[in-house]
Parts: sequence; structure tokens; C-alpha cells
Amino acid sequence: MINEKKFPSQAVILVGGLGTRLKNFTKKIPKPLLKLDGNTFVDYQINFLSRYQFEEIILLCHYKKKEFKKLYHNKIINNCKIKCVFERSLSGTAGSIINAKKYLKNTFFLFNGDTFFEIDLIKFFKSFSSNNTNIHIAVKKTHKPERYHRVILKKNLITEFTNFNVKSNDYFNCGYYILNKKIFNQFKKTPLSLEKDIFPQLAKKKQISFEKFNNYLLDIGTIEDLRKARKFFKTYNQRKFVILDRDNVINFDRGYRYKLQDFKFVSGAFKLLKNLYIMNVPTYIVTNQAGVARGKFKYDDLLNLNKSLKKLFLRKGFVVNQIYFCPHHKDGIIKKYKKNCKFRKPYNNFYYKIKKQWFLKSNDAVFIDDKIENLQFSKKSKIFGYQFNPYIDINLYNFFLKIQKKCKWKIF
Repeated sequence: MINEKKFPSQAVILVGGLGTRLKNFTKKIPKPLLKLDGNTFVDYQINFLSRYQFEEIILLCHYKKKEFKKLYHNKIINNCKIKCVFERSLSGTAGSIINAKKYLKNTFFLFNGDTFFEIDLIKFFKSFSSNNTNIHIAVKKTHKPERYHRVILKKNLITEFTNFNVKSNDYFNCGYYILNKKIFNQFKKTPLSLEKDIFPQLAKKKQISFEKFNNYLLDIGTIEDLRKARKFFKTYNQRKFVILDRDNVINFDRGYRYKLQDFKFVSGAFKLLKNLYIMNVPTYIVTNQAGVARGKFKYDDLLNLNKSLKKLFLRKGFVVNQIYFCPHHKDGIIKKYKKNCKFRKPYNNFYYKIKKQWFLKSNDAVFIDDKIENLQFSKKSKIFGYQFNPYIDINLYNFFLKIQKKCKWKIF
């Protein structure tokens, strides 16, 4: 289990490079803003990161910075605040961090803006916490010669960053990091590169640890890589996804409850959510919460409950993509929330919102609810829908194992 109080609340993405290897593709458009199956590359990165409920995602910008400002600065995307920090002159990967230092938390995640590596950030942070280092790097073994530079590993440390391209069975730096801000106190002058100037020095001081990952790594550093990325995201956007009701599916329905300590969770719920997370299956909770409209609790009470739920999930070692709720009811007594809202199940407006926000182009989805009438949500959406009764079906994970056979899924 992980202590969510220590899990960094901030993610930083390096998007300031010129992208010269992409030639004509980046003359007018910065590399991270190139469109891939309808969305920018940084859109996909933000969507991946927003699952972890970061309070803030910072984009470190230089080349064509006005384009980033127009699209992202001070926007809220999937409940994450996006902030752009601009540098006047190109100062290198380390220099851009030094330029933004006053905006950074003491510990933060850092990501290259041309790399998509859908790893388990909880596992990544947990391994960082077990090492007494200031830098933690995601590394991957290659099975063939590639253009990435080899890193030398010894026990739990990276001891050297070489200038040699990797050969079969070598490890390389994937551009995903956890950093302590204090490492930059000793560096003032810019431009500075993380890999060429900072990391080699700190590796000698035994300050860089690592975690190995085997996930598929995608970058858009070259024209050939960009072609691969276009094909990848066309397939990626067709992936399966799961939508779950909350009360009597995740937790037992015990009336109008808005405090986590009043919850009793259904057997197998955590196991299902964790396994979906491990298998990178996008998972959403969609719940009717008429208690707001009926005056049983306030809208902010529900927001606080959802924050508590997300923290609990994080402690359990997983996250869900998002928790959606409808506070309205046609018979409500609170005027603001008294209406027949199309986001309230069995209406399916949340289905279309999920697909739009998370770039999901497939209808290969499963919806689970405890009420038979709410299965109209799945019928209207033309997806698989199943009724779950926690008192009869007992275990949500086992229930899912059975229904995935019915819809010919092979997730686990």
C-alpha cells in the first residue's frame, strides 16, 4: 500500500524543444502539438496523467509557446489544472526546470514531451520511496539495436550514462522521472541538459535509482517514429473500457451517505478495480446522487467524498480514470438541482462525455449497475450491460470474470 500524502501532487512535462529531426512537420507546429488521430500528443499525455488526480500539470514551454498558452494555460482538464511556464531562451531540459523552479513542489514527476509510456506510476513512486536517492528513472531493456543511449545499472542504481547506442539486452532511459527539486540548487548557469550535464554528475554520487518496465514505449523523435505513433493511436483509441455504478456495485447502498467512514465495500470490488488498472483498461464510475437535489447533503460534500475515495484507491495501489455523478432529480427540493437531467441514469449522456473526454472511439465497453431500469444506459449506448446484485452475486471480481466470457473479452 502507498501513502497518498507522499505521492507527488504535481507532474511536469518538457515541451520546449525545437523538434528539428522532424523537419517540415515542426516548422509551424511544435512537436508535442502534432495531431495523432485527432488529438495532440500532449493531450494523450495529460489524459494518462490525469488518472492519478494530480492537482497540477505544468508544461515547460519555449518553442511556439503561444500555441501552448492558447490551448492549455490555466485550463482544467479531467479535474487537473494545467499551467504553462515559459522560458525566454532555449536553456536545455535541466535549464527549463531551473527556470520554473519557483513553481515546483519539492518532489515531482517529470516526463519528456515526446514520449508516451503508459507505466504504473504508483509502482514507480513506491520503488522511489524505498530508495535513498534524489532521482528515480524508468528504464527499459531493448531487444534490438536502437538510437537510445545505454545506461549502466548496478544493484538499485544507475552508475553511468553512456554515449553508446543500445544493443540487444541493454537498458536505456525512458524519459520518465521522479525528482527532488533540491538537486538543482547546485546548478545555476544555463543551458543545461539533464542527461549530459546533471545526471552523470549525480550518478557518480549514487543519487540516481531506477525501476524497470516492459511496457510499450512510443516517442515521436523522428519521422519514422511519428509514422508509428499515428498508427499506434488509431488502435489505442479503439480500446475497451468499463463503466461501473457506485452504490450496490462498488459499495453497499446504505441510504444517503456522503462520508467515507460510512461506506462498506462490496467483496471483490477493490480486486476488480486494481486488475483493470494493471491491465490499463480505462475505468469510470458513474453514479446518480439525488441526495444533493433532495437536500440530504451538499454538492461540496460529494466532491470531498470523491476525493477521499480516490485517495483510498491510491492507498490500495490503483486508480480509476474518473468518478462522474449527477446531483439532479426532478423531485428535488433544492431549486438549483431540481430538473430532469439527461446525465442521470438511465439517460446516457455521461457515456458520450466519457468518450469525448478520454478519446474513446470504440463501443466495446461493459456497463454494470444494480438496477435493471438503469441498463437502458447500456442499451442506448449500444454496449454490454449487466445487472449486479451484491447480495446474490456476492463478489464483483468473480462476477466480472463470468461476464467477460459473455462479451468475449480476455482481460484477465
